[in-house]
Amino acid sequence: PEGVFDRLVNLQKLWFNQNQLLTLPADKFV
Repeated sequence: PEGVFDRLVNLQKLWFNQNQLLTLPADKFV
């Protein structure tokens, strides 16, 4: 179903955004 695919894409975007938030401060400290 399309709804499931949309949900997966949204989860990927969410995960990517969270990863960016976690890695950006680490880069600043390094």
